[in-house]
Amino acid sequence: MAVSKLTEANKAYIVANRLSKSATQMALELGLGKWVVVKFLRKEGLSLSREQIRKFAALSMTGKTTFSLTEDAFIGDHYLILPIKKIAAKLNRSYTGIMGRIAALGLEIPDHIVDMNTAAGRLKTGNIPQNKGKRWRDYLTKEAQQRASRGWFKKGQTNYNDCGKDGTIRVRHSVPSTGGKPEKFIRIAKGKWKPLRHHVWEHHHGPIPKKMIVAVKDGDSLNVEDINNLELITMAENMKRNTIHNWPEEVKDTIKLNNKLKKALHEKQAKRSK
Repeated sequence: MAVSKLTEANKAYIVANRLSKSATQMALELGLGKWVVVKFLRKEGLSLSREQIRKFAALSMTGKTTFSLTEDAFIGDHYLILPIKKIAAKLNRSYTGIMGRIAALGLEIPDHIVDMNTAAGRLKTGNIPQNKGKRWRDYLTKEAQQRASRGWFKKGQTNYNDCGKDGTIRVRHSVPSTGGKPEKFIRIAKGKWKPLRHHVWEHHHGPIPKKMIVAVKDGDSLNVEDINNLELITMAENMKRNTIHNWPEEVKDTIKLNNKLKKALHEKQAKRSK
């Protein structure tokens, strides 16, 4: 258990070793809490410099990181001068790796430097792209051209989810025209699909008149291949079938309450997103 009070012997030990051992290391050796040592050093005006803190942080990571002391020194000397991406490029490291190392070393980038580097990286008004008016062969190497061409569509190539033939039937979910119920669609031509209930009705009775709807008698939106389960109704009839007023009073109240809750939830989410 860490001790919270310093003895005179503890104080003498800390003063004598503060330049060669970190506060964490001394605290462990003395059986003290780290912040007891740190507060004592601050009170006595013996706080370590940024360079010393960085050195101890780097040593504590020995064997736990692939960064060398030379790389740590470069990061410490340039993290306030160069953008992180440039440091990463010079050390052949990733942006994430450099940022993680900065945190591990106990370094902190002031907000004004972050803002300055961000502004420097923005495109300026009137900036002309380097590839403007050029063909891709003019600015890409042969290797880059080969890599880019791998992702091109080849002549005659079809989309990966193309069914390949007319007459294929697929089920789509959350279709607005069915109130969110699943519905079957049939491919009648490449890239052209229509509701199967419409296709079946037109096969038996011809085109669907304007302002008329093909409804499913038993209410099962997927049971549409049997013409006897389909009927032609007007939009007005369809509205009456689906109106809330066809339900018993207790069901009406439940529907209304549910709609109010949905509206309140939507308004709350909208406020949070502002």
